[in-house]
This record gives sequence, C-alpha cells and structure tokens, in this order.
Amino acid sequence: EEEKKLAIETAIANMAEGVAEEKDDSEKPQTSTAAPTLPISVVKRIVARDPDGKRISGDALTAITFATELILETLATSSSRMAAANGRRNMKMEDVLDAVAAGRGTSLGFQFLHENAGHVRRVAGALATKRAEA
Repeated sequence: EEEKKLAIETAIANMAEGVAEEKDDSEKPQTSTAAPTLPISVVKRIVARDPDGKRISGDALTAITFATELILETLATSSSRMAAANGRRNMKMEDVLDAVAAGRGTSLGFQFLHENAGHVRRVAGALATKRAEA
C-alpha cells in the first residue's frame, strides 16, 4: 500500500511537470490551422443532447472539439503515467480513475470527471460483463 502511494505521488509529480511544459509551449504563438481529429459531427451530436446546446456556431463547435481532444489527450497521458507508476504498460480502468482522482483540485482540472467516476465505473463494468457473456 505504501509502495502504491509512493508510485501515485511520483505519477502526480510527473503529471505536474508535463502540465508545466505544456504551459511553456502554449505561450508561443499558435499558427496551426489544422482541423480537429475528432469528427465534428460526433461532437455536434453530443452538444445537441444538452437542452441548452441545440444551436451552436461552427467556430464554437470547432473550439469545443479541440477542447475535447485536449481533455482526452491529457487524461490518456495521465492514465498512462499511472499505469507506468504501477509497473504496467497497458492502461486499466483503475489507472484512469487514479488519474482523475490525482488531477482533482489541480491545474489538470478533472473535478467534473471525478464527480462522475462512479457512473463511469458502473458502465465499464457492465460492458465488461456483456463482453464476457458474448
């Protein structure tokens, strides 16, 4: 237990270093006009689920798509670091949840994910059970 706690603290420190490095890069002027990787149509359907978000401009939709990509990238990187801290190369659900918990209250800002972690765990468990039965 103490060893795991130390590994998680090390991973948190590494995440903080990564965020600091990203902030240094973000201060440089961005000239990229690349399109988002995520399909904008998928993000538009997700936004449309919100009763207040039915109408959205193209620029706002692109901004939300880029923000979504950034959140996913940050969460994947943090989860990967948690897996490495636990001596694994493959990420598991526990690594994602540990990354969310570690990022809560920090500049990583995973508070909104932490509040829904129980739901994520239940859905992932149900999917795993369904796959095992198939």
